[in-house]
Parts: sequence; structure tokens; C-alpha cells
Amino acid sequence: MNLLGGTLLFGLVVTWVIFICKKQSPTEVETDERDKLIQTRAIVASFISVGILIALTCLILRFIVGISGTIAVWELTLINFLIFEVALLVYSVAILVQYGLGGRDGEK
Repeated sequence: MNLLGGTLLFGLVVTWVIFICKKQSPTEVETDERDKLIQTRAIVASFISVGILIALTCLILRFIVGISGTIAVWELTLINFLIFEVALLVYSVAILVQYGLGGRDGEK
């Protein structure tokens, strides 16, 4: 990718993020205590899943490759990318589950 294509892609991503993050109306509430608690719990669940996945990956690679074996760099990159994707999935599911268990009209 040349410099112009990279700059264009960066500009599109920044524009998309600004469009997604802006409020729809001035009276819209940004977050409350419940939202912050749900987000904190989801972040903790995501970090725990990352730790477990990294530990399992190290153990599995140890048994498959062995102590003196080697692994390609692209495979490690792929493993890290997949762990990142699973962490995002765990974060999203944790948020959805917590909002789903919230009850009717914010009741507990």
C-alpha cells in the first residue's frame, strides 16, 4: 500500500470513529453508574480470557513443538490476532449478557 492509500484509509477510519462516537441529541445521557459497572465487568472478563488463552497457547505449543522446536513468525502473529479477536468477542458477549440480565426498565 502506498502512502496515499494509507493516508486515505487512516482518514476514513478516523471519520468513521467520529461518526460512531457522536451523540444523537444534546439531551442523550452518555453513561450512568450501571453502564460503567457493566463495562468494568466486561473488561475484567476480557482480560481473564486473554490470560487463560495465552497460558493455553503456551502449553499447547510446548507439547506440539517441543522445547527445541521452532514456529514461524506468521503463525505467532496469527495466534496473537486470534487471541485479540476472542478477547473482543468475550467483551461483547459479557456486555450483552449483563444488559440482558438487567430486568425490565432497569430493575434488578
